[in-house]
Amino acid sequence: MDDLCFRVQIVDDIAFVYDPFAMDGPTKSMLMDWGTKDVNAVTVKYIAERRPANSVLHTFTLPLKKNAWYYIGAHSWNIVEDFWSIWPTLGNKSRDVVIAKLRNRCNHMMSRDELAQMMEDGRLEQLCVEISSRSLKSESRAFAFKLGYRRGKP
Repeated sequence: MDDLCFRVQIVDDIAFVYDPFAMDGPTKSMLMDWGTKDVNAVTVKYIAERRPANSVLHTFTLPLKKNAWYYIGAHSWNIVEDFWSIWPTLGNKSRDVVIAKLRNRCNHMMSRDELAQMMEDGRLEQLCVEISSRSLKSESRAFAFKLGYRRGKP
């Protein structure tokens, strides 16, 4: 896949998110990525159509550095339309990390300069999904139990 997008696959009540950018908070977190306006619109529609009516998804992520899927728990998912743009707030080192990750995702079809310019001029837009596990601890434990986890051990 060469497209720059939020890479998610939803099957029933399970979501698999490929190497997302994340921002964590005490009760909720953001999974995010960058894509074109059209690609982001397709992704938002996909999430809206595929997630269960109660918006709770058992969520797995694949951080490329770890090269393994991790169950991060049952989360309510909500698309955040007006989340502040983090790109302008990032320092050079963080920007380099984002650009390198995006460049890898498009199989080096775009240069660092090209991707940075696309971020600057808005051709790549941020897509944010707020996930919250508040009050879903029992659902997470029950699902993890089905996966074979017992008290933090597989």
